[in-house]
Amino acid sequence: QVECQGVKDTVYTGFAAVALSLNGVDFTPGPMQYIYYFQPPVLSLYPDSGPARGGTRMHIIGDGFIFLTPFPPSCKFTCIHDRGKSIVMPARYLNNTLLVCTTPNVSAWFADSEMSVDAIVEISLNAQQFTELEALVFTFYVDPTITRAEQSERGNNIVVNGGEPVTVYGRK
Repeated sequence: QVECQGVKDTVYTGFAAVALSLNGVDFTPGPMQYIYYFQPPVLSLYPDSGPARGGTRMHIIGDGFIFLTPFPPSCKFTCIHDRGKSIVMPARYLNNTLLVCTTPNVSAWFADSEMSVDAIVEISLNAQQFTELEALVFTFYVDPTITRAEQSERGNNIVVNGGEPVTVYGRK
């Protein structure tokens, strides 16, 4: 195994030929292609919350996203309170400013009394390196169960003309 210094802090995207020499004269035949790119800024998430069971289509807005074949983009969700808990999900590249990722099921991350859990969201355009931002947070919440709804003033469940208060009861 040989480690080399890669292209760093570039504002460009491109390819570099990589070849190896043990004596500085004779290089390996057929250099491999190395892809380098500027890590694009990630600006926001929409929506920024969803159920713990997952399945929310989350839009990731940024600038300068690129699609690198054969490496699909991906999203990583890391529990803020336990950094050892993280889940990587595939993302879909739509254009240079938009990725879409479906949130994972994180129900196992919840303690009995918790109603919500925050996760840091990071992206990778090459399935290897992820963004190192902690500013983008997705909140997972426990789905409530509605047990009953009552019209507050009339005491029955019939709404005559609308606009009247309704009290909704439920549980975690």
